[in-house]
Amino acid sequence: MKIHKSHTLGGFSIDFLKNAALFSAKEEVYQLGNFVKVTLPFIKIYLVNDPAILKHVLIDNEPKYEKSKIYWLELRRVIGKAMGSVEGAEWTTLKHLQKAYFTKPQSQKYLEDVNSICINRVMAIPTNKEINLLAALSSINLQIVLKTVFGVNISAEATYPLVDIIEKGEAFIAWRSKFPWRPFLSLFTPTWFRTQQNLKYLSNWANDIIETKKYDPASLTQGLLSNGYSSLHIRNEMIVHLGASTETVAVAESWLLYLLSLHPNYYHQVIDEINLNYNDGQFDAIQFPFLTACIKEAMRLYPPSHAIVRDCVSANGDTIDGVKINKGDVMYISAYGIHRNPSLWKNPDSFIPERFLNNNEASTDTYAYLPFGAGKHACIGKYLAMPMVVITMVHILKTYDFNFTDAETKIPISLSTLKSHNGFNVKLSLKK
Repeated sequence: MKIHKSHTLGGFSIDFLKNAALFSAKEEVYQLGNFVKVTLPFIKIYLVNDPAILKHVLIDNEPKYEKSKIYWLELRRVIGKAMGSVEGAEWTTLKHLQKAYFTKPQSQKYLEDVNSICINRVMAIPTNKEINLLAALSSINLQIVLKTVFGVNISAEATYPLVDIIEKGEAFIAWRSKFPWRPFLSLFTPTWFRTQQNLKYLSNWANDIIETKKYDPASLTQGLLSNGYSSLHIRNEMIVHLGASTETVAVAESWLLYLLSLHPNYYHQVIDEINLNYNDGQFDAIQFPFLTACIKEAMRLYPPSHAIVRDCVSANGDTIDGVKINKGDVMYISAYGIHRNPSLWKNPDSFIPERFLNNNEASTDTYAYLPFGAGKHACIGKYLAMPMVVITMVHILKTYDFNFTDAETKIPISLSTLKSHNGFNVKLSLKK
């Protein structure tokens, strides 16, 4: 194992701050090793591209690490407490309460609603003009998650302001997280006041749902209320779940369509599979193994949640392969870097869906592929997310031809999710 100490303000540090995901997958970084120290003026970060070290931090020595103050502290400062912004006993209680709504059997019960919403929403997407694909998909996903998990029915029109608020909120929190002085500077910016207005809007919206009982009594909303949680806390849970599921899933869907546009041979294989198994909109998501393989490969190349960040909280620190880790040191576990690590994957930068066919997935290292994270904080909604993507993509690919209107190669940028630097603008046209 090699440890690299970059200059305090040197090129490596600057590159890491600019785009941590791309930095983690640089050839020169891999040459230094899979455990690279990046020294910054205000914090010490270890970049992890090694599944064994991931397992050490997230599984074997999990009590020594907590969700990092980077991003998660800012999330709590901005929205307040929710499962996504707390740790310790509070997190354990909330996880225990909520996991019943995200089990694999429970998620299967949601799929009829997922399919119904997709049929209605996909057919309503504007055609023959440029649209923001990420926003359109986020809107559909938001409606799905509200209906299935929170038991709340809203119209398509009502989703748009919520999508905009979630997207702007995530961008603001990501911006505040990058430097320790930004949370204080942001208090004097128009963005801070706009964020407070948005939170008030969400509070009023959640209060109306709860006071007028516009939710399914079998939903997570009722589960939280029955356990004494306030409407403010429920608002926070909605923010976290919608942020973690709607845009994140939309990012995965957008990268998939982009990759299929670059690989017409795979696109036509997907279309053939859909035409074979599509029966007037009635189908089972597991009927599409090749589409599922394409989705998994898209999430390998462009994992929406591109990093897992943990702070060492043990008073005695930790030791990793002889390297002393002190309390307060940060582990930046790069899903992007692990997914493209040439010591783990053949042709790591190529789109090869066959990696995930015919049990090939079982041949990879257990922690070499982590689109939904790992350890106790792994994505609670993973059993819903994959069929959501399959069902949504089946309807879109069955219904439309699509062209990305910007011919420029898309470069991922490390924000709260792994978006494209120039967006995902497309033009859809009905299939003939």
